[in-house]
Amino acid sequence: LPHPDLDIYVPDFEISHYDFSPGSEQDIKGAITLKLVLSCFRAKNFPESLHHAFELLKLLNELDDNETGLKWMEVIFRYMLETMDISKDNLQEMAEKALTPGKEDTIMTLAERLRQEGEQKGVEKGRQEERNDLFNRLLLKRFGEIRDPHIQARLQNASPDQINRWFDRALEARSIDEVIDE
Repeated sequence: LPHPDLDIYVPDFEISHYDFSPGSEQDIKGAITLKLVLSCFRAKNFPESLHHAFELLKLLNELDDNETGLKWMEVIFRYMLETMDISKDNLQEMAEKALTPGKEDTIMTLAERLRQEGEQKGVEKGRQEERNDLFNRLLLKRFGEIRDPHIQARLQNASPDQINRWFDRALEARSIDEVIDE
């Protein structure tokens, strides 16, 4: 360093190196949250592994039953459902084996809530697609095929609220420009 007084600004810490590749047998050490995150990285590299999913579920047992622990359970369980190629039946069977009864109930309640959220999102997405389809049919009927790429891009990138406003305008507008003019 240019001057010894600057020594206080140099960090002094140890670096830990973990090999969390799928084939690694190295145990992940540290706080439970660190173990969970690094185990998720390991599982992501090998998403069809029942072993890694089972290990993640066993780690969930170590979480406290407080609000933070429940939030971590939700995050990890969501991650497992979205990134791992494991059937829901296999996941449920592993949860029954790996988790204590209280945690198992929490996971199963969470799984049911996530399933309902997914269904609700699917219904809403279906409604929005139907609305967009009706809007596009209305535009085609009123103004013919829209060839302007700028207008096509605006229509494709429109929010649901914009589509609703534009739909109402399209009923009486004399041109497509009147419909999408903000």
